[in-house]
Amino acid sequence: MKSPKPLFRMLPSFALCAAITAQTWTETDAGELPLTAETAVGVGPLQRIDGNLSTNTDVDMFLIRVDDPTTFRCSTVGGASWDTSLWLFRRDGRGIAFQEDDGLTVQSTLTGQFLGGPGYVLIAISAWDNDPRDAANQELWQDQPWDTERQPDGPGAANPVDHWDQTVGIAAGAYSMFLSGASFVAADPLAALNASTHDPYFGGNFCSVQLRRLAGTSYEVNVFDRSDDPGSLLRCTIMDLDTNTQVFDRTYPPSIGSFTTPGTFAEPLTITAARFSVRLQSREFSGSSVFFGSEGITRTNPPTSQLNDVTRSYSGVATGVAWAWVLPNAASTTIVPDLDYQYTPSGELITVDRLSQGRYAVNVPRLGIIGAVHACACRGNHTAVVRDWGVDPTMRAYIDVLDTNGAPVDQPFCIHYRIGGPDDLRAAYLWADNPTAASYTPHGTYMWNGTRGNATITRLATGHYRVSIPGLGTPVSGEYGNVQVSAQTGFSAPATLRHAKVGSWVSNGSTLDVYVRTFDGAGAPVDSMYVLSYHEKAAPIAGDLGSGAHVWADNPTAASYAPDGLYTDSNGTAGPRNAETITRIGTGVYEVVLPSVVHLGSTHAQVTAYGSGSEYASISHWAVNGSGRTYVRVNTFNGAGAPVDTRFSLSYLTDRPALHAATVATVGQGCHGPVLRAPTRPVQGTNWTLDLTGLPASSVLGFLQLGLTNPNLPLGFAGAPGCVRLQDGLVTNLLILPISHPTFVLPLSTDPAFLGLGLFAQGGSLAPGVNALGLAASNGILGVVGNN
Repeated sequence: MKSPKPLFRMLPSFALCAAITAQTWTETDAGELPLTAETAVGVGPLQRIDGNLSTNTDVDMFLIRVDDPTTFRCSTVGGASWDTSLWLFRRDGRGIAFQEDDGLTVQSTLTGQFLGGPGYVLIAISAWDNDPRDAANQELWQDQPWDTERQPDGPGAANPVDHWDQTVGIAAGAYSMFLSGASFVAADPLAALNASTHDPYFGGNFCSVQLRRLAGTSYEVNVFDRSDDPGSLLRCTIMDLDTNTQVFDRTYPPSIGSFTTPGTFAEPLTITAARFSVRLQSREFSGSSVFFGSEGITRTNPPTSQLNDVTRSYSGVATGVAWAWVLPNAASTTIVPDLDYQYTPSGELITVDRLSQGRYAVNVPRLGIIGAVHACACRGNHTAVVRDWGVDPTMRAYIDVLDTNGAPVDQPFCIHYRIGGPDDLRAAYLWADNPTAASYTPHGTYMWNGTRGNATITRLATGHYRVSIPGLGTPVSGEYGNVQVSAQTGFSAPATLRHAKVGSWVSNGSTLDVYVRTFDGAGAPVDSMYVLSYHEKAAPIAGDLGSGAHVWADNPTAASYAPDGLYTDSNGTAGPRNAETITRIGTGVYEVVLPSVVHLGSTHAQVTAYGSGSEYASISHWAVNGSGRTYVRVNTFNGAGAPVDTRFSLSYLTDRPALHAATVATVGQGCHGPVLRAPTRPVQGTNWTLDLTGLPASSVLGFLQLGLTNPNLPLGFAGAPGCVRLQDGLVTNLLILPISHPTFVLPLSTDPAFLGLGLFAQGGSLAPGVNALGLAASNGILGVVGNN
């Protein structure tokens, strides 16, 4: 409990400031803990959060993205009439920063000084003296000092928030949090659809649905019956989510197709809804069991009237990537992976259910269509095997972790999941689901290759396969990409030790041929299912969302070397690109230095052994070396689990954007006529143009001011009611009048240090007679410096 504050701190601050509409998130029902926090979903810079604490024990928590810690700022100064407290947390609830009072005010301000890099964070607002506590009822922060931004320093500093102490303090109410250096959380990756882009199928083993945008709001709906049972049942329903009305409902007759040649029901229709959901229902009879379409899970003798629903809300698909490093805890049935080592496009938490020793279910929210799952072991010679995965509507991947004898063990593993992408993305993935077939086309629901055609798989010998992927044989980037392979066993199969590895990959005209080897726990070749993915460029993530690197380590006995440039690529922001090196630390131990990428917040590594033998690979760890460069430690083993020198393929991902889009947004409102516009965006190496119109006829001197923050200061006290200062005035440029349309041009440096810098601009004039101060002021402009 805090002691009473000095009286001067309790004086009310300025009233709530003018509304900002375009870049504002308005609170609806924000919770107070990480799992109930409200996600500020949108696109572009997030400049303001408006909300209301209904009681003085209420707390609102929001998930946002910090784009640049050096420019990040969140403040309630001028945004509340009561005593606020601001708290910054990691997504798992561990504290980052806190401030009670900003200077002599009772409002609060947080910066990014304690953030290690850009990424998703939770920001919470409470009334003094309502503080976060851990599960043992310990405070995460000491009460004082009030006016200093601090990292957690209380007895519970290392622990996540579990509850708030609910101390009855001062009255609360409406608030506005003003932000810079932050952005909305990216919308669901299923929310953006370019014309003619196909949505990869979603559904299950026995039915699926596909949408294709024809033009405007006109779509073609394709429902696929993948069943080989004539008694199967399909139903597809589409709802307008804005009006809650049904726009499509069709129940299909018994199966007309087979598993390998599905029956297709094309239904062109026009959907005028901005948001809609698709529900797919399926049922297939097979002997004494009924199979359901969402995950292909077998349930014995359920009621024959029971249907399984798969519901998605979307209007298309974009590339989606998610990952996590999972550190099991036998004492807990639910695991939240460390936030420095997990990522989802929506920013929502990945959680892991420990089903039993060595068996886990990884839950990835809001990636609501079927994709590809990879898993690899970490910190040991154990093995992570993909058992199965499905969507209903959360993506749920089942992973078995086994020791060298095939016994389940609680050991760390890495998991990577990806879906779809633009038609021209130089990448592909598939599930090889028929290991004994001489030649076949993989299951269409789990295969993606843009519009380049279906892959085919040929069985060359026991445990030896050739995967032929059309359209990717001739690289457009001058290098030959990266392949990852993971063994897969099946949902109903017992825990079974399997290894899958890359034999090689080569160009065969326009086709990319990837050779895959699969082995049992004793190191003998065995026919097995597996998951394969390929990406040509640095990383399988959009440049505005993240970056990465990949290498093919082809010289296992060399003391130190630069990997083959044809199979090495990086696009990170931390250092020189394509300057990777590999050092052999000992037998089967390698340090891969990746100078281009960051090592924290959030990051991921995936490795696959390479060659024709039964060797396999795992990740030991990744960190930063003495030269400040990221490295990944890789271990390789023979079939019996003993260290051995061998080749491998490594892929590394981060959520640090490789590209920085320059943006412009209007901030606040002007007074007495002036309007400031930005005809161009602040792109590095160009001139950023600002122009001013609407100056009052009585204007005698114009001005344009630039700053790095927005004080949002109402100027009524100075004799200019209705006018608000929207920049801190670090630079002032005087405009000699009369000029009807003053223009200001700012040359922008190419120095990478300026990427993501937020520049606030505001213009106006001295115009006697418009108010006591003689001030006419424009709206503000926030320009975020980018390189594209």
